[in-house]
Amino acid sequence: MAEQSTTCSSCLKLYTDPRVLPCLHTYCLKCIEGLSVDESSLTCPQCKAKHQLPTAPYPVNLFALSDVEEAKDKTGDYIEEETELICGFCTTGDAAVGYCIECGEYLCECCRDVIHKRGKMFSSHKVVSTGEAASLKRDIIPTPDNSGPHCTIHAEYKIEVYCRTCVSFVCCKCVLEHPHKEHENLLIRESIEEVAEKMGLLLEAAKSKACKAEACLSLLTKVEELALGEQHTVRMKMKAFFDELMTILEDIFRDDNKKISSAKDSIAMILSQVGSCLSLSTCIQDQIGNDRYLLLVNQLLQCLVSIEDANLTSPVKEAWHINSTSYHFKDKLNTLCNLTNFAELKKEKENATCRAATRLVPFSEVIRTDAVFDQPFASLSSEWSINCSNHPDSSPLVKGITDNKITIEFRPKHEGKYTFHLSPVGTSFIVKFDVNIVGSQGQVSKATKRSSEANNSPRISKKLRIGLDDLK
Repeated sequence: MAEQSTTCSSCLKLYTDPRVLPCLHTYCLKCIEGLSVDESSLTCPQCKAKHQLPTAPYPVNLFALSDVEEAKDKTGDYIEEETELICGFCTTGDAAVGYCIECGEYLCECCRDVIHKRGKMFSSHKVVSTGEAASLKRDIIPTPDNSGPHCTIHAEYKIEVYCRTCVSFVCCKCVLEHPHKEHENLLIRESIEEVAEKMGLLLEAAKSKACKAEACLSLLTKVEELALGEQHTVRMKMKAFFDELMTILEDIFRDDNKKISSAKDSIAMILSQVGSCLSLSTCIQDQIGNDRYLLLVNQLLQCLVSIEDANLTSPVKEAWHINSTSYHFKDKLNTLCNLTNFAELKKEKENATCRAATRLVPFSEVIRTDAVFDQPFASLSSEWSINCSNHPDSSPLVKGITDNKITIEFRPKHEGKYTFHLSPVGTSFIVKFDVNIVGSQGQVSKATKRSSEANNSPRISKKLRIGLDDLK
């Protein structure tokens, strides 16, 4: 018990100038100074309570001080050496060699011989040795006139009044100020019994609250255990869920990668066969009629036929419709397709141009018709621009888009040929599309008929063979 009452829980040494915080935990004065988290407050290490720094020092724990002095008397110089007294007058941390009774501080050699002996302000102070200071058993920071404790707010006034409303001791000046001015106040000497009775009631209330606090703490401990258990369960469930999800995704990714790899192998096989055919054809063309080479020529012919029949679009479509995709991924694929299809045109630095099948339609106020392509160029973009080169006042509009068809609508002014230029937004690709409009008798010029017959099926310039079907 003595060990607990004489040892500071912060520095783990005997108290030097023990002071009591508002939470009633005691520390050395220097330890309290180290607890300050800012210029106005500190936090108690034991209960974590935050306290405002007072204008005057915290009160001395006279009981702890008495126990410390008693322990020093019993053990002698050993305790004195163990406590390692340091100067409390300056901040150097030098060992103490004396003690000033008036200042209530231990002094190092410099503070004793220079400041206290030579300074006019301290010339009347009485300085004793550290051994004599231990035998004095007086308050470490006494009030200079020994007239009693002073107010922590008004240091020049003694504590003489008991505020019944606040249940606290104050000075006479506090009584004249807010909030004690409106409170019920008594002199301390007249309220001793009342204070003792009030303290007894508060102690009983504190004990009752302690029981409730222990119950609440026990409840919170159980809540914490339940929360931690539930959190662990949720973590395990989420981990199992994500593990299962990742297993499913890995299976999907594996299947998609197989599709892409299979498509690449199919195309690479055809390319390899083409290379072999080209290599063999250079030396076998002159031997076609030679009986010795008939089987080899036949083998070459069969391989060329299989190459001609090979469908390059199917493996690409298989890879195109993989499962591990998103809208962002599809956009990347569309961009890739766009760049791939028009790579040749970009190298030639020309506008990509092809022609859709010419349409022959009767005259009407509003005409809606379809531009149909052999290749699915329409899927390369969701936005197309359109204009009529020979009748710009026909107000053409794009009304619908499918894989290989674009529906347009325009308002013709008269019969004749209308040439439209359609282009995917953001590309240099252009589709020329002619619409021949005949009169009410359904007559049309021979030149127009020949043009219509010549363009009855979609065709693409040899220079611009860029679609997927051109790879066949």
